[in-house]
Amino acid sequence: MDISAGLYSTIAEIGKEKIQSEIALDITQSKYYVEMIMSDCIRRIGNLDEEGIGSLCEALLHFMLTVSILPSMRKVLFNGTILDIVIPTLRVLKNFPENSVVILINKGSGKIIEEKIDQVRRFQPSERNLWVVSEKSHSLPCISYVLDQKNPLSERIKPYSDIIIDIDKFLHEKGDKSLKIFQ
Repeated sequence: MDISAGLYSTIAEIGKEKIQSEIALDITQSKYYVEMIMSDCIRRIGNLDEEGIGSLCEALLHFMLTVSILPSMRKVLFNGTILDIVIPTLRVLKNFPENSVVILINKGSGKIIEEKIDQVRRFQPSERNLWVVSEKSHSLPCISYVLDQKNPLSERIKPYSDIIIDIDKFLHEKGDKSLKIFQ
């Protein structure tokens, strides 16, 4: 089974509307759904390499951002660099980088993600506003959201399932007033 089919099959079984309504009532429910969906998808799909895990994390993050109605831009080209996800918008990143988060999805070796981080730091210098989603923790100059929680978690290494809650918290702290419209 391919990654998209596994993900959307799991989501269909739970019910997209159910997920959306529960997260709308309580954003912390996103943690439960991310954990449940990831676990089920990994079981359904079987052996996934680091690129497959990265693709699954990215697809699930796109879905969760959509159902949680959090402002984001995906696959944005900025200054010659493709950014996986920008919170809340590219305009905010350009004008007020301290009020924006750039999320990178690690789909390969540590060297590739390090190079991408170096590129992104030209316009997002704050390590606290540069987040990397990865299967395993790395000692990178950023916040890491990881699936493998064997190593102790910290301010810089967090469980992947917390990412939607942290995006919401970041936007509230920065006073983002983006219009949220239910789909």
